[in-house]
Amino acid sequence: MNSLVALGFSQLEAAIYVYLLEESPATGYQIAKAIEKPNANTYQALESMTLRGLLLVEDGKPRRYRAVPHQEMLRQLETAYTVRVETASKELDAIRPATGDLQVYRITERTQVIERCRAMLARARRKVVVDAFPGVLATISDELEATAARGTEVIAKIYEPVTLAGVTLVIEARGRHIPDKWGIQWLNLVVDGREHLFACLEAEELRVIQAIWTESPYVSFLIHTGLLSEMAVDAMLRSVEGTPAKEQLMNVLDGLSYNDEEDLPGRLDLYALNTKPHEND
Repeated sequence: MNSLVALGFSQLEAAIYVYLLEESPATGYQIAKAIEKPNANTYQALESMTLRGLLLVEDGKPRRYRAVPHQEMLRQLETAYTVRVETASKELDAIRPATGDLQVYRITERTQVIERCRAMLARARRKVVVDAFPGVLATISDELEATAARGTEVIAKIYEPVTLAGVTLVIEARGRHIPDKWGIQWLNLVVDGREHLFACLEAEELRVIQAIWTESPYVSFLIHTGLLSEMAVDAMLRSVEGTPAKEQLMNVLDGLSYNDEEDLPGRLDLYALNTKPHEND
């Protein structure tokens, strides 16, 4: 019955519906006695369910009730829900959203992470920069292609060969083993240099370990330029592969300790994230 409660049934309504699926038709008195609920509450629930189209009722005396077949009932609920969503969407579209919010917000649920990502891509106008491990990238690949098809520039850092129509792809120069090394999945997305989403997810079930979103232009633009700079390094390393310039470039990077941060405290803490209990468990 939990699945019915999730669809908007009360516990009493769920018990009535399940009983009538097996025992239709039945009077209100029979139903109340069978599910061991007060008569008054049962009759009130029957009236409500009948008005919502969940039950059929005979006009005789006493009235006898029959459950609408479950597939028919589910289609009714789906149709009604779609209408309510469309109505709410129109009403909410007319509300001017607040602007200038510089706060950083925590996101705790995987579905919310993906929906926030899709919403960000839908409102992108100039440029999208994304760094995503394969498991997450597959989830948003259609939206990335749709964004590029609108004429928005989309640049994606990837970790294994993939085809994304209209998207500029930059392959991680250090190879496809990087996601396995981290033991997590991540999604770093910046839209128009004005909002960004960071999500660290479990490798298998993609449950949220940590995720944040902000539309702070200061923070978002810094992340935008940082991701692009890292992608530029990857692109340059691949472009000079097998040439003397590769060694020269590596010397420059070594001078900045670019590839020598394995024992950096923050990096070690990030490695450990995947082995700790998470707040959403």
